[in-house]
Amino acid sequence: MEDLNSLDAKTCDIPEVRELLSMFYRISVSDIDVFFSFCGLSGARVEVISEKMGKDKSTVQRCINRLYSSGLIKRESKCCIEGKKGRYFIYSAVSKGELREMLLLHLNNWYSLRSAVIGSLN
Repeated sequence: MEDLNSLDAKTCDIPEVRELLSMFYRISVSDIDVFFSFCGLSGARVEVISEKMGKDKSTVQRCINRLYSSGLIKRESKCCIEGKKGRYFIYSAVSKGELREMLLLHLNNWYSLRSAVIGSLN
């Protein structure tokens, strides 16, 4: 059964959502492209997204770092294969429900602030 709350490009990657992400999170078109590259994936390493997009790994990593800082991407730490030292991260986009709530919160805050400015024009 398909997860109705998972982020999917068909319904979420539309110009209006891109505009809201850019405005509220001050992220670039490249960052938004990386964000939507996670659609349909339950989680992925930087290398997978880099390969999927045909972009340099370091470019994708910088985008992911900005998305993670903004709360749009989650990360899970994994240990390397037994016998090897270190760890790696699996990244995933927030769910459709979480994205909806995040955008609504920003929109309501934006509206309240702008309404107060307009109200002060007495």
